[in-house]
Amino acid sequence: MNRKSSILFALAGLALAGTIAHSINEQKRVRANDVLLRPFQENAPPKAADYDGLARYFMQGFERFKTSQGSGAAYPGLRL
Repeated sequence: MNRKSSILFALAGLALAGTIAHSINEQKRVRANDVLLRPFQENAPPKAADYDGLARYFMQGFERFKTSQGSGAAYPGLRL
């Protein structure tokens, strides 16, 4: 293998590693607020503060995933 091929493969590997790292970071940011949903996934009845967390979850999600018109939100994984 010549030097140009080695450099090309090294750059391709770096690009792939960067893409994977970015994807993992995005998944962590999207899922970071899932903690706020936990009280609603358990068998115990939610407390009043849990509903505040639920409202915060949807408000943050609306800001993060709002549509280009700004009047809706396109949450990942939801289909209309």
